Amino acid sequence: MDPVFVRNSQLDIKKISHSEAAGLPVGTIVYIKYFGTDSASGEERWSRRALLSAGGYSKSMLPKEDNQQKQNFYSHPTKG
Repeated sequence: MDPVFVRNSQLDIKKISHSEAAGLPVGTIVYIKYFGTDSASGEERWSRRALLSAGGYSKSMLPKEDNQQKQNFYSHPTKG
């Protein structure tokens, strides 16, 4: 998978100014949720905060090796 940009506002439940404030140095590989493409701007929407606000994620939410392309959860490096 290619790296994707995740906005600071979508990295943690609390407001942060930099990814390192959430304990995520730039380039850290994390699980994020894909919400599709924004109809107004055409940008892809990604969020780590959605997984955290749901009480964290369980092993059942993680991608399976044989079905990874069809899952909504991907492992991508974050860029601050």
